[in-house]
Amino acid sequence: MKKILNKSIFAFDRILMTLSSFFLVIAVILSVINALTRAMGVRGILWADELSVILIVVMVFLLQPFLEFSGRQLNIGFLDNIKMPHKVNLALEVFRGIVIIVIIGYLAYYTLDTIERSARFNFTTAVLQFPRATLYMLMFASFVLTIINWIIKIIGKLGKTDTHAAVLAQANVSGGLGAAAKATAVAEAANTDDAGKSEVIEDVAPAADEAISDKEGSR
Repeated sequence: MKKILNKSIFAFDRILMTLSSFFLVIAVILSVINALTRAMGVRGILWADELSVILIVVMVFLLQPFLEFSGRQLNIGFLDNIKMPHKVNLALEVFRGIVIIVIIGYLAYYTLDTIERSARFNFTTAVLQFPRATLYMLMFASFVLTIINWIIKIIGKLGKTDTHAAVLAQANVSGGLGAAAKATAVAEAANTDDAGKSEVIEDVAPAADEAISDKEGSR
């Protein structure tokens, strides 16, 4: 059930990423057309300017669930270069997820008030007269999806005890694993698909490193 849920979330996030890529292409095309018309001394297309900005904003919020779930969100990774036990890394990752859930939940709560006021007073954009409430609803949906992604991610991380044990056993048997061999062993031990392979490798590779170091130290 957990594997099916992870695959479903990942597939849905990929759809959002594809939509975001499409919006980015359209926004770039509109911006280039406007730049060329202005370079030729012709007045720019106002609606195209506004539409490109709207598309960029929508793209940013659509990408958030995918970036959070896949671990590709921008962050200050000052701890990445510090080698720590796997359990410490796991605890820090879960703590980070909880903090993000609380902050985004706070933003989502106040976004509801913004949506209500925008709809009540019929706020729109300047040129296209696009309802601002619709844009805020997209923001709210992005917040909710990000929270759901993190909850599923945390549950998945806390439920990988069997996977870690399998990786440790594989590492002990192999004795020494290179980067490629280790990735293969981790993926096979996790019995996962391509959708979750990178995340599983990222999660359990430190456990394999620990086992390998312990084995080499005992020789």
